[in-house]
Amino acid sequence: PVRSLQIAIPERYTLITRLGVQNLDGLPTPESGWNQLYYAERLVRVSFVRSLSEVPRAIPAGKYRLSFQVRLPEFWMPNVNIWLLSLCGDLRCTNLISTLAVKGFYLNDPATLAKEGATGALKTQGVGGLAIRRGASSKAVLFACLVFAVTFVTLP
Repeated sequence: PVRSLQIAIPERYTLITRLGVQNLDGLPTPESGWNQLYYAERLVRVSFVRSLSEVPRAIPAGKYRLSFQVRLPEFWMPNVNIWLLSLCGDLRCTNLISTLAVKGFYLNDPATLAKEGATGALKTQGVGGLAIRRGASSKAVLFACLVFAVTFVTLP
């Protein structure tokens, strides 16, 4: 059974760990301690259980969005702009069940994932399962709030 989900961020992006992860659509997770951000490894991990001894709940079929922030590359986007989404059988993601590659986005790409309620100067853009709300630059560095959509389906 799937006990956690991990998102690996491409090189040249910087994960902003102080702001955490937002569960926008009620993906079934424990009430606390369900997300971990690893700055040096550029990993976002979401747990579906508190411990390995806990039996994971069934995740209802549906689309779930997770939001977290990264700092975009300062001068150019990486040549290999691939985000990896891994489904894991344990909490540390050493037991990988499946890994999916998701095409990254480039600056000024049109949005392909709807994100309602952008406020102020923020706007939505992105490619594939990713969307970003990009605000004004700070010291010539762009910050982005990424929304990663995962769709779970029920198999017969």
